[in-house]
Amino acid sequence: MELVQLKVDVIVTEGPQGVRAAQNATRSIPIVMGDVGDAVNQGFVASLARPGGNVTGLSSLNAELSGKRLELLKEAVPKLSRFAVLREAVGDAYPLRTIESAAQAMGLKAIVFQVREADEVPSAFAAMTSSKVGAFQLLTGSLFVSRLHSITELATQTKLPGIFSDARFVRSGGLISYGPDVLALYKRAAIFVDKIFKGAKPSDLAVEQPTAFELTINLKTANALGIKIPPGLLSRADQILK
Repeated sequence: MELVQLKVDVIVTEGPQGVRAAQNATRSIPIVMGDVGDAVNQGFVASLARPGGNVTGLSSLNAELSGKRLELLKEAVPKLSRFAVLREAVGDAYPLRTIESAAQAMGLKAIVFQVREADEVPSAFAAMTSSKVGAFQLLTGSLFVSRLHSITELATQTKLPGIFSDARFVRSGGLISYGPDVLALYKRAAIFVDKIFKGAKPSDLAVEQPTAFELTINLKTANALGIKIPPGLLSRADQILK
C-alpha cells in the first residue's frame, strides 16, 4: 500500500474493505476506523474494550440496526411483502443475516442483489424492478457512498422506496434513513488520531459505538412515490425534509 510506503503516522479509513486492506498492509502503523459495522465479528479487533493489535476507532452497530430499519420500512410501506436487499458482494455478511432473520419473523420475503463494480448498480435496479419488489434496503458500503447521487436517482426513476443507514442518501433524494450521524463518527475518529499522536497505543484505546441514532424522512420523495408516511412514524423523525 502506498500509504505504508510513505511511512505515514496514522491511517484513517472506513468500511470493511478499507480496514481490511490497511490491516493486511501493515501491523505496525496505527489504523483508525472511521465507520465499520461489527469490528469484532469481522476480526478487526479482539474486543471493543481491548482491541489489541494496531486497529481502533468507531464501530457503528450497522448489523444490529438492520432489523430495526426493516421494521421502519414496513411501517412506511404497510403492504410490503417482498423487498430487495442491495449489498456490495465483498461487504460484511452479518447485516444480511440479521435482515433475513428479521424478514422471516415479519413474514416478509427478502431477495438479495449484489454488485461488485459501480457500473453494475443500474442493472441491479433493473433486476429489482423486474423482481417486483415493493421496496429495498441498502447495505451501505464505500462503493455505494461513492455513487450516492446515482443510487437515489435510480430509486426515484424505478419508483422504489428505499431505507438507508446514512442520512446523506435521504438528503440526496432517498426516502428514509436510520442510523448514527456519519459526520459525527468521523469527528470522533479525529479524537482517536489526536490521542495516538500524543503517544496512546491503538491496542489500549477502546473501540467506541454510537449512542444516538437519527431517523430522517424525505417527504418530497414520499409524495413523488405516492407514499403517505404514517403520522406515528413522522412524529418520531429527527429530521423531515420537505
